[in-house]
Amino acid sequence: MILRFLGLCFVIAVAALPVAAFGDEAPLWLQQAAALKVPAYDKKTSTVVLVDESTMTVGEDGRVTTVSSYAV
Repeated sequence: MILRFLGLCFVIAVAALPVAAFGDEAPLWLQQAAALKVPAYDKKTSTVVLVDESTMTVGEDGRVTTVSSYAV
């Protein structure tokens, strides 16, 4: 049941990503997250965060760029 739910979440995440509109495939980081083996959780567990990552870069002009990756 958890795997079915995670599969559904993966499909929703891929469909909702604006980046996915620019190519035929999901980004590599999302493909890797979808391939992770999820350990057994209690039946009450409704979601599992597979990736929650942010990278912040400050350019020479002081402009701050943040890139976030999140997969449930």
